[in-house]
Amino acid sequence: MVKPKLLDRVREAVSEMDETYVSQFLTYLAVKRNVAVSTQNQAPLSIGLATHSG
Repeated sequence: MVKPKLLDRVREAVSEMDETYVSQFLTYLAVKRNVAVSTQNQAPLSIGLATHSG
């Protein structure tokens, strides 16, 4: 059995999340986990690419 590639697993996980959950999670990372601003700026784009690229 072949394991799914990481990006395939990310696509599947993200597709099951609603926009509110993603927004709350990104806010948590920024506020509670002190994620760098550059990472905060890249996260929404990365999520969009993960869900729309094939």
